[in-house]
Amino acid sequence: MSKNLLILGGIIILVIIGFVVFRSEPGPAAPPSSGVKAPVILSEQNNSGQSGSALFTEEGGNAKVMVNLENSPAGPQPAHIHVGSCATLGDVRYPLTSPENGSSETTLNVSLAQLSSELPLAVNVHKSPAEAQVYVACGDISADSLLSLDDSDTTQY
Repeated sequence: MSKNLLILGGIIILVIIGFVVFRSEPGPAAPPSSGVKAPVILSEQNNSGQSGSALFTEEGGNAKVMVNLENSPAGPQPAHIHVGSCATLGDVRYPLTSPENGSSETTLNVSLAQLSSELPLAVNVHKSPAEAQVYVACGDISADSLLSLDDSDTTQY
């Protein structure tokens, strides 16, 4: 009889713990497939020491791109959305505001849905206006980075 009570007590404790865990503060962001935007990860290129992310949001039907880089110089660094992937960059499709001190924000005259229909695309950052042929960071844009959420939802980043 006491063994059954111990088992029942253990089950009750597990149920209580499960309730507390699932009712507590939200944990890490859900995976992109659940409707949460995933930032475009900008990986270092050419031993630049620079990496970061680009977050896509939409305001008033226009895509907004916020670029944030670590270990960036103060001066401007040209940045673009290119056709293709980082492995096979094509022509510039959309110029972005050049990051200064590692960050920039650009509003494009296209929606996230339009960008999604143009994939594959990649965000590419160049060393400087004088050395635009040297790439310092690049990231492939995925459909998950362009998921259409509420225009004001940037809380994940």
